[in-house]
Amino acid sequence: MEREVAPQVAGVLVVAEGAGDSRIKARLFEATRVALGIDPQRILVLKMERGER
Repeated sequence: MEREVAPQVAGVLVVAEGAGDSRIKARLFEATRVALGIDPQRILVLKMERGER
């Protein structure tokens, strides 16, 4: 029998153009928290500056 172990996530950085809007930032934060199942203090959401692509 084979057992699969998911990698442990130390933290997540989300960089998005829309993160300057507090509502969008909150939705990105919550989506990341739920999708990855990690503690909120391990998530950072930042606004993408022009030219950072």
